[in-house]
Amino acid sequence: MHFSGHPALLHTLQQAYQYPVDIEFTINGTDTGEFVFNLLQCRPLQVGTRRDAVTVPSLPEDKTVFSVTGSSMGGSRAEDIDYVVFVDSRAYYEFPYKRKPDIAHIIGDINHHFRKSNQNLLLFVPGRIGTSSPELGVPVSFAAINHFCAICEMSDSEVGYMPELSYGSHMFQDLVEAEIFYTALFDTPKTRIFNRTVFHDMPNILTEILPDCKEYEDIVKVCHTEGMHLKLYSDIQNSETVLGFES
Repeated sequence: MHFSGHPALLHTLQQAYQYPVDIEFTINGTDTGEFVFNLLQCRPLQVGTRRDAVTVPSLPEDKTVFSVTGSSMGGSRAEDIDYVVFVDSRAYYEFPYKRKPDIAHIIGDINHHFRKSNQNLLLFVPGRIGTSSPELGVPVSFAAINHFCAICEMSDSEVGYMPELSYGSHMFQDLVEAEIFYTALFDTPKTRIFNRTVFHDMPNILTEILPDCKEYEDIVKVCHTEGMHLKLYSDIQNSETVLGFES
């Protein structure tokens, strides 16, 4: 197969959309040994519009929840976080396979509970957000997370979870259009600090929001962080993102 025509096609599409593009295509062989290229879908890869300069502070390690480089999307920002929703990767892994979609529904119910508030919610999930395969992550729809201001995918190599946002997917495009911040917390040097136990000792208010969800308290934790000065910083120009507690 000869793919020399693809760069020209991608360049033409990029010029038309004014963004890099993700495409789906087929190639069919003819009786003469030639190949016919069919363009099926074309999606512009928008990357967000927040470009204001943000200075990411240097916080002490014991005040830092995570510090990452080169694995975030959504532009520069400095936002207070009022609530953290944390899905424990080990507990989710051990939860029965057929019931894993229950966790997606709970996240959706939390999202719905705060739909009319002005609170900033941050979501930590293991593996891939919005996957159709519950063994790879939490199978939420975009409607179940559309009131969160930020999404953090967490890796856990011991149980096999790995972040992977599918660029060009509907979930990706929805996150971009809604200006929902995204970051991936890998088990690599890109993640300089990640204190995944920082929320363990905080009160879990899940059942205050959803009284019928007591059996899920070991999997889903909701922490009210208002007044704790928890803040998310991202500098898109230097590819730095920090979540931490300011003094």
